[in-house]
Amino acid sequence: MRDVHEMAGQEDEKRLYGAHVRGYVESDGGKVIYKPVDAGSGRIEWEVFLLRYDGVEKQVYILSTDMPKRIRTADALFNYHKSLYPDGPTLEVPYFRPANAVSADVEDD
Repeated sequence: MRDVHEMAGQEDEKRLYGAHVRGYVESDGGKVIYKPVDAGSGRIEWEVFLLRYDGVEKQVYILSTDMPKRIRTADALFNYHKSLYPDGPTLEVPYFRPANAVSADVEDD
């Protein structure tokens, strides 16, 4: 298993793990952004990225699985964002219509 402390100062060479996101947000002015991903069956999930103060965008990974952090529901996205930013900023949820989604906008004649 990887040593979290070993990775802390090597963010350009190593992956960014979820445990370090709060530190970037609180001390370095990093901004968390969410990118929609087509999860299949008409569902959207969001992958988490950190936009660092220096303009570098890094994907956030889960330490225990070494997989990209993915948020599966809008409620979970809101709660995650609120845990990082208790007093703001406003959460903007990026969205797209998956290719196999059924449209609710179609009217029957």
